[in-house]
Amino acid sequence: MIFLLSLTAALLFGIGDFSGGYASRRQAVGAVLFTSQLFGLLLVSFVSPLLLDGLPVTADLLWGAAAGIGGAVGILFLYHALAHTVVAIVSPTAALVGALLPLVFGLIIGDGVSLTGWIGIGLILPAVVLLSYEHLEAGTTLEERRRAFLFGIGAGTGFGLFFILIAQTDAAAGLWPLAGARFASLALVAFYSILGSRPLLVRRQGLIPTIMAGTFDMAANIAFMLAVQSGRIILVTAVTSVYPAPTVLLARFINGEKVHPLRWAGLAAAAAGVACMGIG
Repeated sequence: MIFLLSLTAALLFGIGDFSGGYASRRQAVGAVLFTSQLFGLLLVSFVSPLLLDGLPVTADLLWGAAAGIGGAVGILFLYHALAHTVVAIVSPTAALVGALLPLVFGLIIGDGVSLTGWIGIGLILPAVVLLSYEHLEAGTTLEERRRAFLFGIGAGTGFGLFFILIAQTDAAAGLWPLAGARFASLALVAFYSILGSRPLLVRRQGLIPTIMAGTFDMAANIAFMLAVQSGRIILVTAVTSVYPAPTVLLARFINGEKVHPLRWAGLAAAAAGVACMGIG
């Protein structure tokens, strides 16, 4: 069950990322992020009372809020870097760091992994990098690459912290910590947008993909949280980290984008790694 929830989270995260990227083509990134997260908050606020009577303790909401800030910082780092630095360096760096941090944390707290599981992790980590592959444009300077690498580390750290911090909540809290996470991330994104005189809400023509982005992203968070409450953070985050795979496939079959051979290799490695994690 934990494995299936983790795999579901990866699939939903991938669909949410694809929808958010589609919406961001014609809308301000901050507006897409704020609006999508607003709909995500509405979803989790509706679902949470169905799974838990009453309210969680303050500590769980604070863990959730801290996770939300980490995730929002990661997204803002990533979006800024994608717009102003070298995409070919930012994307794989952020993906790898975001996958590595929870794995290291899981080892520190004693989350055991079987030999088959380690083989799966050994396949998944390079798969994440390959799935995030972008062609490196000629003429990029050393300083541009360095900045892209640092922004990628910042983005990946934010994503990794989200996974680690949200896993610290008590299972008895249900999904309410995700509501705390969304409140915190919405406040941070609103501050970022207002400070830069950027729009907060998307225009009508971009509303549907934005709603899809927020809905699928929150559904993915719900699946992830239900899985990670078991305490198996290494298994859950390793499987969830292959979320770029469905994004690549959707871009191929819906947008008709060509898939680089390295990404096909990443898809194959991700499939093999996930299979090993499922067996292990």
